[in-house]
Parts: sequence; structure tokens; C-alpha cells
Amino acid sequence: QIAEELRVALPRILGDISLRNLWSYKYTQRESGILVHKDQAKVNINLWISPNEANLEPDRGGLKIYDATQLHMPRSVTPPELQGESGRRILAEYSNLTIPFRQNRITIFDSSLPHESDVGAWAPGYTNRRISITFLFGDADTED
Repeated sequence: QIAEELRVALPRILGDISLRNLWSYKYTQRESGILVHKDQAKVNINLWISPNEANLEPDRGGLKIYDATQLHMPRSVTPPELQGESGRRILAEYSNLTIPFRQNRITIFDSSLPHESDVGAWAPGYTNRRISITFLFGDADTED
């Protein structure tokens, strides 16, 4: 239902491209989040649903998206050189947009851009865990 409501709310972005994948993560307070990667889709939409009070660092807790469009690499594959410390050195040369966590905030971006969790610190307790829902629309390797 959420995916269909997104399609209705964002017709110019999503048009008639299909929902390819959907998942959710509920992190423990000790988890570092998802490391740098690219998703195999055209459009990535993240929805964060944890309460704002659970985030102890209001300027963090969301997502970092790297403006690495100049890197010549396949759209849908995270190359090994972007993973680990070598990836951090490469991506340090590019600007990034850090989007702080807010309850019910969505982020919409090109899935071919390298991105990672910006986890921050979270209050203790099960109900304070960081929860994100990811929707992937379209095929990264086509122009639809």
C-alpha cells in the first residue's frame, strides 16, 4: 500500500516504473548500519519510522549520499574498490549530502549513487531502535 501511495504522490519521479524490491531494517543500538553501496534500481526511496526522541544525535542518524557521478562504474554494482578503507579514501574526494534522521521523513535519490547509513547514537530499549524501510523502483541498467 505504501508503494502505491508513493506512486500516486510522486508521479513525475516514479511514473509507471515498477517496484523491484522492498525491505526494512530494525537496527540494534550497537549496529553501524549499512556500509557504502549502490542499489540495483533506478530510484531509491527510504522511509524512517522510529520516534525522533530515540535519536540522541538529531544532526545524524540518517543517510550519506555521495556525489560520485564522475566515477566510471556500472550503475547497479558496488565495485570492490568502494568497499572498506579504500572506498572511504576514494569517496573522501567527493562531496556528500548527509541527511539527518526524522520520523516519517523520506529520502528519494538515484540508486546508482554510492550511499551509506549515518547511524549516530540511539536511546536504549527495543522501542528506540532505528527503523528504515527501503523501496527500490525501476531497473538500474535500463532507461525506462
